Amino acid sequence: AISSVRRWLGEKPGENRYIATVPGRGYRFVAEVMRVLQPALKRCNDLTVAVLPFDDLGGGHGVRLSRAIAETILHQLAAIPGLSVVAHTSSFSVQRRGADAIAIGRRLHARYLVEGSVQGCGDRLRVTVQFIDASVGTHVWSRRFDCSASDMFAAEDEIADAVARAIQATLRGPHASRRQ
Repeated sequence: AISSVRRWLGEKPGENRYIATVPGRGYRFVAEVMRVLQPALKRCNDLTVAVLPFDDLGGGHGVRLSRAIAETILHQLAAIPGLSVVAHTSSFSVQRRGADAIAIGRRLHARYLVEGSVQGCGDRLRVTVQFIDASVGTHVWSRRFDCSASDMFAAEDEIADAVARAIQATLRGPHASRRQ
């Protein structure tokens, strides 16, 4: 195994630049060791948002619809120049039970969170969306949408467009750069 390691390190036979044989004892690593500091995990910037899976509050429409609405919003936000959006594989893996917005934001390195709920009654849906400043755990914006479940794709697009416009308008004020 040592000869394989020496070959992998590029040592020539008898060179012992990295590994020296110590008779009667074994081997010793003799190369100069330098400590390399890993860069800190990227901290969130002021324009990082995570879209969490929406809560299904019942009414027969299910978790799939709740996730689909959140996914459509995530997709719409990802198209906004200058806005960093946490991947759904990260944001959808967060267990929210018992965790507050500040802890979730810290875990996802996101300054802002989008969360919400979906509930239904017959063919009617009510979708509530909240935009939260995770650095302090407060609501920045919230809106309720009432729509028909018969054309869910149109409803998802309408909700995602409205959320994206509201978030852009909200973020435009405190952050000088104007985005379209």
